[in-house]
Amino acid sequence: MDIAINPAAAPSPEHLAQLDAARLTARKISRAASVANFDGWTIAAFAAITLVFSLASISGIALGLGMTYVAWRELSSGAALKKLHPAAPRRLAKNQIVLCGMLVLYFGWALYQDLSEPGASAQILAQAPDAQGMLGDIDQISREITIWMYIGLMVASILAQGGAAWYYSSREKLLQKYLATTPKWIIDYQRGGGTL
Repeated sequence: MDIAINPAAAPSPEHLAQLDAARLTARKISRAASVANFDGWTIAAFAAITLVFSLASISGIALGLGMTYVAWRELSSGAALKKLHPAAPRRLAKNQIVLCGMLVLYFGWALYQDLSEPGASAQILAQAPDAQGMLGDIDQISREITIWMYIGLMVASILAQGGAAWYYSSREKLLQKYLATTPKWIIDYQRGGGTL
């Protein structure tokens, strides 16, 4: 039963019961909006760092610009979630998948570039072939470290962004249920900027 509230009157026991029922789910949705806000600003900070340190790298600039877009979308979708927009959780989940794809492509490209270029010891070996025994092992170890580092970064990206995408997706059903079962006056109050 949807009851209109008179702002001048004290809330009735029925209004208080409706608020209590809505409060728990509203907190979970609000928490997801806060996570999106934090993620958005964190991604924006990393985008700025990436752009500053990648001025000589086209792939680095592309990643920085892509991260800037993802940060803006994360912040705007988080704000939409706070206003209980039904499509916001799905947009946030897709945003994390896009970020994951960008990071995996970037790390894959960086790995390819590192492995396709001759190692630092190749130049020394060209000038001093008798150093092959010592430098050959260092070059091999360096390549293995590079491979495992980039694979680790790709796996970490998949786990982190995949986990975030799952988290936001799980908020979609919660939000739909909340919008279907919560009285309109509470939803209107929250969409107007009020918190429970």
